[in-house]
Amino acid sequence: MASLDQTFARVRSQLGPLQVVLGCDCVLRRIMISNTAAQSRLSSLLVQNRVVGFNTYGEQFNAMHVNQTFTGIAIGYAGHQGALHQG
Repeated sequence: MASLDQTFARVRSQLGPLQVVLGCDCVLRRIMISNTAAQSRLSSLLVQNRVVGFNTYGEQFNAMHVNQTFTGIAIGYAGHQGALHQG
């Protein structure tokens, strides 16, 4: 949870306030956290960072299948100080 929160903070510092994050979250993370107090905290964290998306069965990295990951594409507001600009 702390790692994900720190990652979102880093992304916001680069892109500014987030419009949306398209997230792919491993279903094993969801199963692991379901029915725990952390489920509510994770849900709040995802809502606060405007995450929409779906659960997956992990990722393929080279020849290895990796579980319990979260990957996403973040879109911030243009013109925010610190945001990347194309000229």
